[in-house]
Amino acid sequence: MRLLSIGRLIEKKGFAFLIEACRLLHASGIDFSCEIVGEGPERGRLEELIQSYQLSDCIRLTGSMPQAEIVSLLARSSIFVFPAIHDSSGDSDNLPTVLIEAMASNLPVIATGIAGIPEIVKHHENGLLVPEKDAAELANAIRVLTCNPGLLEQYGTVSRRIAAEKFALPNTVGELRNLFSRLI
Repeated sequence: MRLLSIGRLIEKKGFAFLIEACRLLHASGIDFSCEIVGEGPERGRLEELIQSYQLSDCIRLTGSMPQAEIVSLLARSSIFVFPAIHDSSGDSDNLPTVLIEAMASNLPVIATGIAGIPEIVKHHENGLLVPEKDAAELANAIRVLTCNPGLLEQYGTVSRRIAAEKFALPNTVGELRNLFSRLI
């Protein structure tokens, strides 16, 4: 199973919880690889976690990548994981567009149910929503999809449909045009 997460390596992205979830998966014998794409001030701390959990054979911090490589990586992945949290200042990701990119790539999504994420990821339709800062629930959600290929495929298909219906440029521009027309 190929897990993928993308974002700036900062606290509110919750990557430390993804690494902890990977530790739990590894301990339970689940076969997976996990790539985290991005750069940022948390890189050193995340590398230390990976080393201390002895997970460098299955988790890779790739650094930044050009968009063409990200598109290719999305196509080779099985599940997109976005463990966003409210950081120590209370800040969170409001409406992460990376989720829409993953969905357009036919990927099921596992994410936390904070801010605007539930507007993108529909629990038990195109993915699973878990509580923030809960590595055990995150690991369990990954395990559920890993052990159920039919569900994995179903959620991926629904992800692509939702991305096309709700977030395609012609649809969003038309909705904005209608909204502005009503307001004027």
